[in-house]
Parts: sequence; C-alpha cells; structure tokens
Amino acid sequence: LISHKARSTAPEALEKSFREWLGDLRVLQEAVDQQYSWQRQSYRDLHLAQILTDLFLFFARGQVLSDQGVKDCVMPAAHVGRAWLEEVRMLATSRRLPEMHGDVMFNRVFGALAQYVHGNATNPKAEPYECIVPAMIHSFCRQAVA
Repeated sequence: LISHKARSTAPEALEKSFREWLGDLRVLQEAVDQQYSWQRQSYRDLHLAQILTDLFLFFARGQVLSDQGVKDCVMPAAHVGRAWLEEVRMLATSRRLPEMHGDVMFNRVFGALAQYVHGNATNPKAEPYECIVPAMIHSFCRQAVA
C-alpha cells in the first residue's frame, strides 16, 4: 500500500514531470519548426535550380544536337557557357524569377549553376539544389547524344 506521505507528494511529482515534459515540448516544437522552415526553403531552392537548369539546357540543346557531343554539353567552352548563362539570366529576368523568389535567393541559386558551368566542382556538403544542377546537365547531355 501507498503511505499517506507518498500519496500527498504524488500529485507534486506528477505535476513536476508534466511541466518538464511541456518544457521539452516547446524545445521540440522549435526544432520541428526550424526543420520545416529549412525543408520548405530547400524545396524552393531546388525548384528554382531545376527551372534555371532547364533554361540552360534549352540553350545547350542546339549545341549538343549539332556536332559538339556530350563533352561540350556537360562542360561547354568558357565563352559558350558565359553566353548561355547570360541568356538564362535574361530569360529568367523577363519571366520575373528574381522578383518572385527575391534577389538574394535567385542570385544564390543562379550562382550554383554558374559555378558548375565555369568548371567549379560541387562541394560534397552542398545543398540539394547545388547537386541537382550537374545531375540534370549530365543526364540531359547523355540522353541527347545517345
């Protein structure tokens, strides 16, 4: 049987435990909210990277289907890559992508495409949007030449 003293402290112990749990719940909710925010931004970045890479591949398509082959599609000559990037930026701007996504986000994601086109390797700890650019370009170039 439970002693009288134990019965009188049981509600206090339960209340203390419940308060600790509520305290942890707040911390947990903050962590969940932070993760949700990161995932939402990551998805937005990934979607914009896909759009910009598709625009880039639109300009690459003519080069690949002529006589240049996979190598020049995956890693175009510097002057060709710069020209395609200028076209992508111009087309994206005319479609108001920087305005829709914000200049900071647009420039960050466009920068990932430009870094790849200029021959800079992707960081192994890169964000998903930085990894999708080379994957899309390689996939397109292999299929276009096949």
